Amino acid sequence: MAKEVVTQYKGQLYNITDYNKFNEVIEQKDKIISYTEGFKGYLTENGYERFWANRIWSIPLQACNKGKFSLNMTSIEFNIISEESNKIIMEYTLLLDAVNAKTGVTHTSVETGEVMLIKENNAWKIEHDWFRVADLIKQELGMDHSTF
Repeated sequence: MAKEVVTQYKGQLYNITDYNKFNEVIEQKDKIISYTEGFKGYLTENGYERFWANRIWSIPLQACNKGKFSLNMTSIEFNIISEESNKIIMEYTLLLDAVNAKTGVTHTSVETGEVMLIKENNAWKIEHDWFRVADLIKQELGMDHSTF
């Protein structure tokens, strides 16, 4: 179940069909709040605060907008590091396909990370997600700091 939570969360974060979505979301604060609240079900309260404060929600949207590509998470694999009854720490590797809107050329990029989930009310929630931004996102945003 914990793996499924991370898979759904990352899928929602990275499956972007319209590179203009960034502009639509940031037009009004209400739209930003509405967009980010869609991730609350996957995150603990602390996890959501980090997600919001570090603007993690905006990273893939902004990269797609700048590079004019759509994005699709094609796979995710897990390696459990530590497992307790109410806490799991896993490493993950996910593949992202970016399709250039003008040329149709697909570029595949890899993101790796480590995620900690905590069981709250019998449901797994992401407490922290440390990840190294995929190369294509880092390139589009000119990010020197690639770990969040």
